[in-house]
Amino acid sequence: MVRSGSSTASTEDKALTQIRGFVPDLMEGFLTTQQAAQALRLSEVTLKRWRAKGQGPLWCAIGGRIFYQLADLRHWRDEFLTMPHDIRQTLE
Repeated sequence: MVRSGSSTASTEDKALTQIRGFVPDLMEGFLTTQQAAQALRLSEVTLKRWRAKGQGPLWCAIGGRIFYQLADLRHWRDEFLTMPHDIRQTLE
């Protein structure tokens, strides 16, 4: 026996399931401080100290939690890449 409200609930559940499939994960590519520290092979304390001094990679606070975008960590890391002296002279 089918209840009168059960088919509506089922239809709503199906609609929500379909909608959820299209909702992007806005936190994809973001790392916690712990994850960022591991990725950079630094301590969480170092990242915290750098944030307080306005140094280090870009970060954002969402809901009182700190996050780093993976792309920003890569960009920050790449700022420290150096070229061998002989190649640098060739490019100048």
